[in-house]
Amino acid sequence: MSAQLTTYSNAFGSFTVLANEEIIGNVLKQGKPWDENEIKTYIQLLDKDKIAIDVGSHIGCHTVPL
Repeated sequence: MSAQLTTYSNAFGSFTVLANEEIIGNVLKQGKPWDENEIKTYIQLLDKDKIAIDVGSHIGCHTVPL
């Protein structure tokens, strides 16, 4: 049995999730970012010429905006 994937987009990028992903997937389905306030904080704190390492990425909701 193969997994069904769906791709959703928002202001920070495109994200592919399992079609039956109910928590993060439902937020992305609405065109909203997951943890928007946290992402905005990262963007404010990190310089564009610096390197950030995201360990434990799941869908990439934090990695893609960085």
